[in-house]
Formats: sequence, C-alpha cells, structure tokens
Amino acid sequence: MTIKDVLSKDYQLMSDASTMDHPYQNVYAGDLLSVVMRSASRGCILISVISNLNTIAVAVLLEIPAIIITENQTVSTAMIERANLESIALITTPFKTHEVIIDLKDRGCL
Repeated sequence: MTIKDVLSKDYQLMSDASTMDHPYQNVYAGDLLSVVMRSASRGCILISVISNLNTIAVAVLLEIPAIIITENQTVSTAMIERANLESIALITTPFKTHEVIIDLKDRGCL
C-alpha cells in the first residue's frame, strides 16, 4: 500500500504531493518518542499527537515514510519543510490516535 491509500477527506497532506507514492507496511502509534524509537518498525506509518521537529528526526532515523499528526495539532512551517527535505509524508487529522487506527483498519489500510 502507499500513503495515497490512507488519504481521505479526514486526512490532510501537509508535505509535498510526491510523498503520497511512498509505500508503507504497517502503522505504529506512540506519543513518547523514545518508545517509538525502540518499538516502531522500518516502513511503518507513525501516528502521534507529538507535532515537532523531533518527530521528523525519529522518522528519519527509523526510515518511516509517513507521520500522521492527530487531534488537529498545529504543524509548524519548519516541520513541513523538514518533512519535505527528508521526503516524509506529513499528514494531519482531527481524529484522535485510536480513531485513526480504527479508521485505517475499517478502510483496509492495515
């Protein structure tokens, strides 16, 4: 599956459209970045309420192709620019983290 499969009216791509074609294998939800670093797997989508540059850094370190920021958290211009620089899809949604997981499962994206 690709990031494009995740997008819908409830998910807004904040990074370059070219990131929509990145494949992914699974998802990992976590808000404590040290735990994400220990437990997330390469190629997964990271679902988190943490909206800062450290989230991008963790994604780069773990080769995560996309981040979904939940609960309409503000995404800074610096975060968008860094996501573009690193070719990471950066997506926002009003859903809570658990709602994203349920939605992706219901839509066959997991």
